[in-house]
Amino acid sequence: MQKAEATHDSLAESACVSGLQSERLSVSCTPVILEFRRLFQSAKFKSVNLIPGVPNWELLHAVIALYDVCLPDITPEVLYFTVCGKWAKTLLLIRDTQDVAADLNSKSSGKSGSCVSSDAGISVSPTNGSHVTSDLVVTDLEQGQGSTNHNDPVNENEQGIVRNGEEKAGGESSYPTEAGDSKEKKGIFADVFSDTESEEDTESDEDDEDFTEGQEAFLRLVRERRERRQLALSQGRDPSPHIGIESRLIACATWEKSTIRPGERNVQIDLLAVRKRFRKLGIGKYLLQTLKDVSVLGLYDALVVYADNSAVDFFGRHGFDDDIVLNSKFSDLADNWTNCTLMCYLPPFSGQTIMTESDAGLDLKLMELELQKWSLKSREAHQAQMACAMKLKHEVISLRALVSSQQELIRSLTRELEQLGADKFHMEKDFLQQQLSDLTVNIGAKARNHTDPGDDTEEVDTNKLIQDLERRITTFGVAETESPAPDGCINWQIAEEFRLSMDDSVMAGMCVVTKTVKANVSSSATEMFNTRCRHLRDPSLHTKMYLCGTLQHPERIPRILSDGFTEQDFSHGEFGVGLYFSQHASKAAHFSALGKLLLVEVGLGKTDSVVKPDNTRVAPPDGFDTVVTPGRLSLLSGGDGMISGCQEYVIFDPCQALPLYLIEYRLE
Repeated sequence: MQKAEATHDSLAESACVSGLQSERLSVSCTPVILEFRRLFQSAKFKSVNLIPGVPNWELLHAVIALYDVCLPDITPEVLYFTVCGKWAKTLLLIRDTQDVAADLNSKSSGKSGSCVSSDAGISVSPTNGSHVTSDLVVTDLEQGQGSTNHNDPVNENEQGIVRNGEEKAGGESSYPTEAGDSKEKKGIFADVFSDTESEEDTESDEDDEDFTEGQEAFLRLVRERRERRQLALSQGRDPSPHIGIESRLIACATWEKSTIRPGERNVQIDLLAVRKRFRKLGIGKYLLQTLKDVSVLGLYDALVVYADNSAVDFFGRHGFDDDIVLNSKFSDLADNWTNCTLMCYLPPFSGQTIMTESDAGLDLKLMELELQKWSLKSREAHQAQMACAMKLKHEVISLRALVSSQQELIRSLTRELEQLGADKFHMEKDFLQQQLSDLTVNIGAKARNHTDPGDDTEEVDTNKLIQDLERRITTFGVAETESPAPDGCINWQIAEEFRLSMDDSVMAGMCVVTKTVKANVSSSATEMFNTRCRHLRDPSLHTKMYLCGTLQHPERIPRILSDGFTEQDFSHGEFGVGLYFSQHASKAAHFSALGKLLLVEVGLGKTDSVVKPDNTRVAPPDGFDTVVTPGRLSLLSGGDGMISGCQEYVIFDPCQALPLYLIEYRLE
């Protein structure tokens, strides 16, 4: 039979914990590493026993029994599958039969296994000249005899990769009797490691369960050996012939090498368990130190484990890290157990060799290669980030350019459509007017040629036709007298209202209107204005006022007359950023281009009075559409603007205003 690895180094462990008696506990064990899968596939599986006197199938069931007792949340089927995995290896710590017999005889004679020396330690040393990887040191104190040092590496849980079967720190920390194992959760192998030799609970309910043939035979042998040991001890005979592997096995750990990523040497610790009576003695620490040894595992890049939440601190003290980002690269390598934390151990550069002595030059070379790899990966990550940022930047620029071009195209098409509509409108109007003129001429000619007084019926029909043509002209929205005013023509009603609104006392001379230009606003802008006014809190409140703007950007006036207002026309005044209006042309002239003033239809809605200046205001108060202010001129004069007539209305939505006329004037 050939095993992957097998060592039979004998370890002498001596533990000393404070107690009532001064007798020293001595435990010697043999570490064995094997692959159960390869062992069972061997042709000599039944003929050659790996451990003399212990059948190989009993060894497997004993390991599963220890895991089942310590990790009750995992089913035996999963344990068998994990331990007998294709790449799984298991490290076992096995006591000598004579030591177990001596321990049983000492308990039978009333001796305790506790010691009084609180500073005595447990040390591991080879008994047959074999090399041992590390030493174990224990400073654990029995509960009630001294304080427990929770920061000690071996004073916490020493098992529980997936589940923790040991009490938490601060609980039972004394050296327990073997009966303590029976407190574990009942399972298939619950009675295997219940080493109490009392006659109570000798019967088992396992017979009622449906187990495999190997399990039933193993459980039956365990019960028979327990009964025979009890009988031998009661008669004073040697119990050694009746001591099985279930009494000798004290700890085990199972691991496997991951083959998911070729080229990476990652090792996962699947299971780790220590018998309850042998915990707090540094055995868990020894198991981890052994698993870290490259002479045991071979060269590896990382040691990965899914630790039970109560065992995270234990692994953390032994070099394992639970950083989420660091461990994310191993999430697809390890099997995910429930309620566990993924942790990893990264070995140092030195010591990563199977040779006895480390080569400093080789270690430095490995460090240099790792630094070069880190530098290369960092540059690649930075380059990828910059490339992504530049692509996003250029994408935004191209999209904005496309949107701008489309907006300009939409505006040009809209203007062209409006112009075509206006041309069609004027052509139809001219055609109707021509028809009306021709009809009038024909009627006049007929009246001159036909003087018969009995011809009234034809005249009535002609009058109806004229009235119908006049109605058709009216439906086009233009009366016969409302022809477009030529350039330079003045709307005298608008001019007179403007002249009355100008306070000549504050002007340098008399104001004379030279021209009024009617705004030719697009239908879309008009519709937006009407829609916005309908949604005001008070849609009925709208009036004509003068724009207090265009002083800084007079070139915007033609665009305002054709397209309406936009946020580009906002004034950054003392009372906010918006469109300022005044009912007095003389006040609006101070903030408008010289000789030019815009008359605007403004939807005020619900208005709120604001006295305190705030140049950062960009919206009216909640529940209002417009704010009325004392006016910027009142701030300059220091007077009360609400009384002096300097008030200004401020709107923050350009759709609330619609330009009506541009008034051009001069002072004489």
